[in-house]
Amino acid sequence: MEQPVTIVLQDSARAPTTGLVKVSPLSASARVGRTVKTLLILWVVALGCIPLPGLHFVLVPGFFIAGIVFAVLRSRASVVLDEKAIACPKCGAPVPVEPGTTGWPARLLCNECSSRLVLTPRAEDAQRPTSS
Repeated sequence: MEQPVTIVLQDSARAPTTGLVKVSPLSASARVGRTVKTLLILWVVALGCIPLPGLHFVLVPGFFIAGIVFAVLRSRASVVLDEKAIACPKCGAPVPVEPGTTGWPARLLCNECSSRLVLTPRAEDAQRPTSS
């Protein structure tokens, strides 16, 4: 279920502007599923590194810890951006939004002028629940 959210679009050289984007809220079960999937993938990679002589001393604990860290980061995302592109406030070129971009703040890079864009929900929208 798409919902419009007013965002604050910032780049490093300009005053913040506002815009409207469509987002889909992630249900609790979808968030748990994404978290578990991330954790399991990285832990399977850690198990696959066990037979590598010498490297397993670094890779196994590294992927084990990375699984926990990335799972926590993925669990924090509450929305998925449904936009294909957003206009750059500096040059006006469309900035592509990768499918599956989640959470706030969303960070994008303009391919034309190399501006780094940060999308955050407007304060009034951030306090409003995005899922029903």
